[in-house]
Amino acid sequence: MIRAGGGCFHAMTVNRKRQLEHIALCDLFDKADTTKDGTISIREYLAICEEYGVEVTPEDLKDVEAIADENGEVHKADFIIHLKQSNMIHQFETADPESDFHWKKKADLAFRLFDQNGDGFVNKKEFKWMTTNEIISKKQIDMTFKRCDLDGDGRLNYQEFRSMMFRQKKRLEDSMDKAEKDDKAAKLKKPTKKKESKPTKKTKQKSKGK
Repeated sequence: MIRAGGGCFHAMTVNRKRQLEHIALCDLFDKADTTKDGTISIREYLAICEEYGVEVTPEDLKDVEAIADENGEVHKADFIIHLKQSNMIHQFETADPESDFHWKKKADLAFRLFDQNGDGFVNKKEFKWMTTNEIISKKQIDMTFKRCDLDGDGRLNYQEFRSMMFRQKKRLEDSMDKAEKDDKAAKLKKPTKKKESKPTKKTKQKSKGK
């Protein structure tokens, strides 16, 4: 009986680990999908690998090109299966996504992706092209450029673009800190049930006497 119970617990642990692994791979795909169209190009695949410091071998690149559709796009399910079969998932797991180094690499790669014409700047048209209407509106783009375009030339140079990325990092950290504090405060405010005091024998005797 003990062995059976231990085996059952082990199976539950393995299943939970697989679930967390799948969620992590889905998040990784969503990060790679910079255009938010539900698929990633070979270019986006190479970009996310470089961002995490994962080496892409010629064999790996050939495998990814083989699972791409007729438009050269890789779908989420195929992406996840590829990473699991190639054991590349372990290389992604060792990277620290919250480090400044990681965010600098992320800014470098994002800038290269957004700078479509390669002139060293990101204009509003390129910024819009790399996003979707559902994610960001024209008004939000105008506000972003107004806040980040420090020299007012209507474009974002690398430093301005990088500052925008690190501002996003700060917002995410503040949001996580706030959520953590709110969670702790909610736990502290949770009311504790008071134990009802039972009447003593003396109290019962007095009430009978009355």
